[in-house]
Amino acid sequence: KAVFEIQDKYYVYVVEDNRARMKSFVPNNRIFDSYIVESGLKPGEMVVYEGLQKLRDSMMIIPKHIVLDSLSKATTLNFNKQPGE
Repeated sequence: KAVFEIQDKYYVYVVEDNRARMKSFVPNNRIFDSYIVESGLKPGEMVVYEGLQKLRDSMMIIPKHIVLDSLSKATTLNFNKQPGE
C-alpha cells in the first residue's frame, strides 16, 4: 500500500516534522506485500501506509503509529505445515 511507482522509480511518503515527504528508494526484492530496500530509506524512518491518494509532498499530516508485525501476521505463510495441520 505504501509504495507507488512513477516512470519506473519507486516512491513512498515518509514523515518528517509532521509533514509527508515523497522519497524515492531502490528495492532489492519484494516478498508478498513487503519490499527489501537496497537504498534510499534509512532504518527507523516512518513511512505513510494509508491515504496516499490524498497526499501531496510537504502536506501537513497527523500520523498514527501502527505496528508492522500486526499487519504482516495477516500475510505470513508457513510453508512447513502440511495440509490439515
